[in-house]
Amino acid sequence: MLSLMVLAMIRWQFCLANPVPFPLLPRTIMKCTLSAIVLSLAGFFATSSLVAQNLVPNPSFESKTGCPSLPGQINLCNSWSKPNTASPDYLHTCATGSTVKIPTNMWGSQAARTGSAYAQLLVFPPSLNFREYIQAQLLSALVAGKTYTVTFYVSRCDKTRYAIKNMGAHLSTSALGPFSNNTNINVVPQVEHGSIITDKTNWTKVEGDIVAVGGEKFITIGNFRNTAGTTNSFVQTTGHVNAAYYIEDVSVVLKPQGFTTDQLVGFADLPSPAATGFLDIQDVINNCKPAYTQCKTKVPLRATVPYAGGTAYDPRYQTVWMSDGTVLAEYRVQPGGGMCKQRCPFFKGSKANVNAWISGLACSDKKPRLFQLATLPGYMEIATYNTSTKCPTKPWFCKSKLPEKSVATGLAYDEVRDLLYVIVATPMSGGGWTHTLFVSKANNPCVPICKTRIYTCSKSLVTGLAYETCRKRLFVTDGQVTQTYYVGDPQKCLIKQGKCCKKQTAPVWRGLAVIPGWRNKVVGTSCTSPVCATCTSMQTYTVGDPSLGNTFRIGVQNAPSGGFAALYLKVGTTGSGINLPPPFCGTWYAFPSVFAFPMGALGGGGTCGGNRLEALPIPTHLSLCSKTITAQWFIFCASGSSFGLGFSNALEFTISSS
Repeated sequence: MLSLMVLAMIRWQFCLANPVPFPLLPRTIMKCTLSAIVLSLAGFFATSSLVAQNLVPNPSFESKTGCPSLPGQINLCNSWSKPNTASPDYLHTCATGSTVKIPTNMWGSQAARTGSAYAQLLVFPPSLNFREYIQAQLLSALVAGKTYTVTFYVSRCDKTRYAIKNMGAHLSTSALGPFSNNTNINVVPQVEHGSIITDKTNWTKVEGDIVAVGGEKFITIGNFRNTAGTTNSFVQTTGHVNAAYYIEDVSVVLKPQGFTTDQLVGFADLPSPAATGFLDIQDVINNCKPAYTQCKTKVPLRATVPYAGGTAYDPRYQTVWMSDGTVLAEYRVQPGGGMCKQRCPFFKGSKANVNAWISGLACSDKKPRLFQLATLPGYMEIATYNTSTKCPTKPWFCKSKLPEKSVATGLAYDEVRDLLYVIVATPMSGGGWTHTLFVSKANNPCVPICKTRIYTCSKSLVTGLAYETCRKRLFVTDGQVTQTYYVGDPQKCLIKQGKCCKKQTAPVWRGLAVIPGWRNKVVGTSCTSPVCATCTSMQTYTVGDPSLGNTFRIGVQNAPSGGFAALYLKVGTTGSGINLPPPFCGTWYAFPSVFAFPMGALGGGGTCGGNRLEALPIPTHLSLCSKTITAQWFIFCASGSSFGLGFSNALEFTISSS
């Protein structure tokens, strides 16, 4: 082991002693770097916590410049400050004054939840609008559209007579204050507790998810309500005439992007006079849980004929396409509550027959294409849109005759085999419908290569169709009940009937699609060494879903401007990584790498505004389903003949279905 370590250092000395002109420097140094990593493998293993990165510095208040002696000394706690003239307390086991000692202090007795320290806030004197807050700058700014979980713990101080509900956190793009008063800060917290916190023995979690507007870089904790707006309770007759809380373990963590398991999604509508449409999601695949509304749509509103409407999912942007039979609209999938957010403005769908109704949608991830099914009794057509631009371009069409009263009511796409599935419904004389599955090649969609009768859970008209690639499952819905089929050889129409699942909510699905589930987590922390700027906020991020056929994008942001970056991938989990000595920094997780993108310049301005985004085309091979990949960025900076190195945090993700 020692010989390998020595050999690695000799190789480094060779690199350092043989500088090359700047244009060639990144490639040369990169070769040296990789050699050192390989040769160091046997000797430099270290453990690392496999958890998402907490963006809050000094989250449990351990790091300090000195031990507190009196109340109001939050300034002794590294990274934390106060935004107004009030005086939050810093409490520590090392305190030299009994009023701020842990566990027993002027406010009561409480052991630290983590380590040896915590903060304390006076948040509600009933006769005064007096408020204490603590504030910290995050390690990196939040990314627009990403979801973060904000968490902190509180315990009511023993010697206080009141308890309140409104302990909360506000995230802002710039620091709040400094204010020249000690009253409540009039902002709306994105996270706030839902009930009065009376517990003075245990630590109570305050937690919530937020969707970042983008650029939020400061967290402030306290009660943001005025006296009239604070929900409070008188809980004891002794102690200080106020409400005060100890604060511990603050975190802001990027939530895994997308869904961890495959979900069914569809545009749903209610009869008039409902004023909105709905984007409803259901876990049919695993547990048949009741569907829920993800968000509401102003357009489309409702389908006006029974077989109209369609839904498709685009993993490039994590968006859902939907139609009410006439218009097409694209919405981002985001946490429920409020209106869906459009990506491409809604527009009237193109149809070869202007009297036909759009009755199905499906996306091809690899091409990329949006397929649109439209129908009238005795007729169907399929339009193929190019979606390589922000909004689809003018499509090309194919047309087909159907039996006289039959309509085409559902469309799905098989990414691996490049096939389209179409449901054709025929009315029965005694009521109800019979359904036939057509299978065709995507490049000749109106000419079926096989047809087979399918039997659904009810005789109601099928309104949606979706295909899940990895498990070869076809989902057929009448809007309220969904039937699962297992697809053997689709070119011979060999399928096997599975279970039924009720939607269990009122809105009726008009179309159906699969949102691919995948798991990801951020591992480790970013670091740089001189000559690189110290960019502690550097982080890896992703765009879209890593689904079969999709071009998944992996980026780095807040990196040293003017530097260079290369993305490395390995198959498998991050593991413990390799803790490398100087001139490296931190832990290298992407070893052994199976692929590396060429090193390229980091765009962006400022000291730590560097960014780069690489596109990873994921092949359409079923063997890749659920495979785990680790990605990490290698950073290089140069100044004359000197250079610095850096690593981003690592990202571990699984390949998902399409």
